Amino acid sequence: RYKSLVARIVEYFNGWYINTITNEDILLFYESLSMQDFSTKSIKDHASIVRMIMRYAYIKRYIKSNPSDYVIPPKGKPKKERQPLSKDDITAVQNNIFNDFGKIAYFLLYTGLRKGEALALTYDDIDLKNNLIRVNKSVEYISNKPRIKEPKTESGTRCVPLPDALKFLFQGGFDLCGIAGIVYKDKKLHDIGNDMTNMLHQLQHRGPDSAGYSIYGGTGLEENEYILKIQVKESEKLLDRVKHVINFQT
Repeated sequence: RYKSLVARIVEYFNGWYINTITNEDILLFYESLSMQDFSTKSIKDHASIVRMIMRYAYIKRYIKSNPSDYVIPPKGKPKKERQPLSKDDITAVQNNIFNDFGKIAYFLLYTGLRKGEALALTYDDIDLKNNLIRVNKSVEYISNKPRIKEPKTESGTRCVPLPDALKFLFQGGFDLCGIAGIVYKDKKLHDIGNDMTNMLHQLQHRGPDSAGYSIYGGTGLEENEYILKIQVKESEKLLDRVKHVINFQT
């Protein structure tokens, strides 16, 4: 976060000689942050860095006085009181559980966890036997890079009940859902079907909702021309069904 604040200050005063910056210029910078709906705390954080920069310049005798000493930062965007979800909001979360990011919203709804706390959960934090979720860390982003941090207070470490409404998420144990892919950069033809079959061989153990292939592009093929290779070992009827679907859609 510190880097982003410094970058914003540098961007605003880019091209200025530091000995030409006045207290009026600094106040205009703070007011520009207020007009952009930055919070009061955020504006104060910017002001703290500006004072450090100017103090360093004064010590090095780049400037004769510190123009930031007597500048009072304006107030920023007032805090909004957090409102609970309405009945329509709750219904929307419940009805979209199987859409993109629907499960994480559903999980947050029934546990009350913060997003960072939920993202930091591991398998060991889910106690299916005692129906508990152990919260002992969270994810924070520093310069858009995630890292795990410990709770600031003792109350941040706690156990949260695992309600019955969430248990179906863990049926059959802990199965991960994800997307895997291969990118070919050498502009040569490859046996895509064989590569995908080797990479995604474990799909057969993951259930019927995780057996999909998507292919984008294709070196050496005409526009809108693709090659799809599907390997079916156990059922000729299933292969016939796949061929029927492909022929019907094309």
